[in-house]
Amino acid sequence: MHIDLPKLARFAGVRFIQADVIGIDLAMRQVLCDGRPPLRYDVLSLNNGAVPDAPEDGVAVKPIGRFLPRWYEAERDLTAGSRIAVVGTGAG
Repeated sequence: MHIDLPKLARFAGVRFIQADVIGIDLAMRQVLCDGRPPLRYDVLSLNNGAVPDAPEDGVAVKPIGRFLPRWYEAERDLTAGSRIAVVGTGAG
């Protein structure tokens, strides 16, 4: 699922900032970002953007933008009697 985060932020009345986080100062309650001043926070939620390694014949769900094209490609390669295994949880 894709979520339009800038649109969601506008709806919620908050700023959307997309930046690479290079550190977190817990004592000062600040997020340190590459190329911008520290951001103070009250409550912090982070998306680390993890992308799993998939085996050569596997289809990873992340990054989601590449999932469907890769899935359709794998689906075309299936033959009668092929077996599919789902590994993992969450988005998988």
